[in-house]
Amino acid sequence: MSRTVRRLVAAFAVALVLAGGAALWLKSYVAPREALDLSYEGIDVKRKLLDMAARLEPMLILTEEDVNNLIKMELSKQGDAADSRIRIDGARFELQEGKLTAHLNVTYRNALPIGAVAVFRLSWEPPNIVLAPESVKVRDIRLPAGLADTRIIELPSEGIVRIKDVDFDRDRIKIGFAIPNIF
Repeated sequence: MSRTVRRLVAAFAVALVLAGGAALWLKSYVAPREALDLSYEGIDVKRKLLDMAARLEPMLILTEEDVNNLIKMELSKQGDAADSRIRIDGARFELQEGKLTAHLNVTYRNALPIGAVAVFRLSWEPPNIVLAPESVKVRDIRLPAGLADTRIIELPSEGIVRIKDVDFDRDRIKIGFAIPNIF
């Protein structure tokens, strides 16, 4: 074998080893750092209604824990139907003054586990709550916010009791109701 061919084969082998090492490093870099799941607990609606009655105020208060449980319940119902390339394996949500931070463990194409953080701006556009993506990050890598979809949470708008307003407090959501004067 000529010297040039041996050098070419050696260069190709070195490039292959470097590419493999880079791929392994990238896989470990984007891997989730926090163990998350989609388990949730049901919300005690009766307790919420009794709390509302005790305060004598037609306002439903959803805590950060309630929001976590509601979103995880919805994600569990959706399963893999939303996007076949990305599967959500676990999540944790934080409310912070009009923003929802989603800590997500996802699997890309059934092969690459990724830990990501998406931040959504919350807004009330009657009769819906809109979650507009502001940022998406995988560790220190900023990705386009468009990778996360705008989500709309439909709130019931018909019936005797109507939603008057929604306020995004520091770590909770307050839903105010307009109750008609029956008498």
